[in-house]
Amino acid sequence: MTIGMAFPPWMTEVVSRPLGLGRVFYVNGVAGGSNNNNGIDPNTPFETITYAIGQCQANRNDFIIVLNAWSEATPIIINKHLTHIIGLGCDGMPIVTLTEDGDDDNIFEVGADFVEIAGFDLGGGGTSAGISLDGAGTWDMAYIHHCNFGSEYCGDTPLYGIDVILSAKTWKIDRCKFMGTGIGGGQLTSNGIHVAPGVNHQISNCLFVGCVSASAAINADATALSILNNDFVLATDVAGGAITLAVATSRCIVSNNRAAFGDTEAGLANPYLDNAGADANAWVANYKNEILTAPA
Repeated sequence: MTIGMAFPPWMTEVVSRPLGLGRVFYVNGVAGGSNNNNGIDPNTPFETITYAIGQCQANRNDFIIVLNAWSEATPIIINKHLTHIIGLGCDGMPIVTLTEDGDDDNIFEVGADFVEIAGFDLGGGGTSAGISLDGAGTWDMAYIHHCNFGSEYCGDTPLYGIDVILSAKTWKIDRCKFMGTGIGGGQLTSNGIHVAPGVNHQISNCLFVGCVSASAAINADATALSILNNDFVLATDVAGGAITLAVATSRCIVSNNRAAFGDTEAGLANPYLDNAGADANAWVANYKNEILTAPA
């Protein structure tokens, strides 16, 4: 049996999937992919992620492994509960790049529960985002990690890295990188993460470089939002340039974040802005360069 090929029929009683794991489909939009393939082996991948999503079954815990891609019809709508879309990379590329197809779209639109997205370098339309969480699910609970947003390599100029639409809830964004146009060659023209009202979100261990909007790298209107252990390299010395919480926010915790403007300059403006007033949210040990600071 060739390494990497699917198990032959006679082995199905000997080798089985781990308990709780659904089907695994492969996608290669650059080399060898065809939606006429069976998609169950790296050597016979599907061409598009959208087609692979169509082969998934809701709540089966299916995985889509994307080996390579560049552009397909966008938005890519994720409408199957409990689905994982992982950019694995190949041909020397450790991450999979996706651009929008010229229709000013989001790349991914998540409208299902328990969705995981990881391992992508995402562009997006000029008034859109790399990923949109639209709150169409019952529980949502999206997990987005190890993705890049707005890289110069991608070529797109999206408005946001991630756009959280009204009522989306209980998602986690972890270990992602957001590149703005202000510094470092990025392409995001506004917020790294834009958060409409929702509950129980978490943003952690992310890097924001040069997001230039006066409304902040993280611009949030949420309840019980946790913003933890993130780093911000600011393009401009503007109040709230790292994190801005809206008037209606409450029960948010913002802890151990670090923001810097310039090499050694601490900056005059406070990069943390809380518009909800005293006692609405908790700010714990956040830094402006080497200075421990509370929000404005």
